[in-house]
Amino acid sequence: QVIDNNISDTQDNSENNLIEIQYETFKADPFNTIENIYKTFNLKDFKIIEPTLKNYISSQKHQQSGGHHMSDHLIDFIQNNLKDYMESKGYSMNP
Repeated sequence: QVIDNNISDTQDNSENNLIEIQYETFKADPFNTIENIYKTFNLKDFKIIEPTLKNYISSQKHQQSGGHHMSDHLIDFIQNNLKDYMESKGYSMNP
């Protein structure tokens, strides 16, 4: 039910104040992803933060994502309650 409500809310609000970004997209191209957020919401002053943003992203380029371990309980919960939602977002439910 919660996921169904989220999907409904997403569809209702998507044009106004919601943007969905996959982690993989953000990780692959953080600068353009953030720039797209600014453009999508007509936020001003991107040019002001641009140099700082580029410097920060550059400083993080060697940062590695930690491997996340999910407990069997959490995997079971996701598979039993969120499988359809996760698959609708393009994520495989193979542990």
